[in-house]
Amino acid sequence: MKIDRHPRPTFSVEDANRAADIVFGIKGEVLELAGERDRNFLITNNRNEKYVLKVCNPADSDDVIDFQNQLLTHLSCNNSQWQWPLPLPDQNGALIGYTHNSDDDEIRVRLLTFVDGIFLADYYPHSPYLMGQLGQFLGKVTRSFSDFTHPAMERKLFWDMKNGIGLIREHIDEINDSKREDIVHHFLSIIENALLPVQNDLRTGVIYNDANDHNILVKSDANGEGAIVGAIDVGDSV
Repeated sequence: MKIDRHPRPTFSVEDANRAADIVFGIKGEVLELAGERDRNFLITNNRNEKYVLKVCNPADSDDVIDFQNQLLTHLSCNNSQWQWPLPLPDQNGALIGYTHNSDDDEIRVRLLTFVDGIFLADYYPHSPYLMGQLGQFLGKVTRSFSDFTHPAMERKLFWDMKNGIGLIREHIDEINDSKREDIVHHFLSIIENALLPVQNDLRTGVIYNDANDHNILVKSDANGEGAIVGAIDVGDSV
């Protein structure tokens, strides 16, 4: 299995402005945001309401995009103490809209509510209180997935931990340092001996799977302590 390196779609600020207006009926100032697989644009209207227009990667099937939409809706309904981007319908009531870029390629777009906060990577200090909150947040989010199912949850994904042992075996020869390769072989054998005999007996389910410090959002509470606001990006959820 290889990492999907399919390039992001070609989509300009002008394309985003037009799509927001025509597909979703929203006019405003457009600013492009960072994105690994999709293109993301912040839309701010004249009432200072903010939205994120996500331009979907062509490699993602409609099922995968629907999985992300349903997952975000589920998270918002079951974790109301935290904020998640919530999918909003287009002018036809659909959560996946269609438009074209300047090259006349058909492009799928989504509109999400904007979650304001500071990335955990940019917030200091990382106090024990804040880290404790993060642990509670991730535990409750994972627990809330216990009744969530979707056909795309079984898709093949490089970052799915169920595939970890096989992927390491597949790519271990790419390590150029023999000592490092020996270390990986050593610990991989330990994991295989401990995990494989019981793997099929362990519970499985959907997980967030991407709680890195550029997806977790934080703000200061009334006491000046860091508090978890919520999170973004369920593209690697599985």
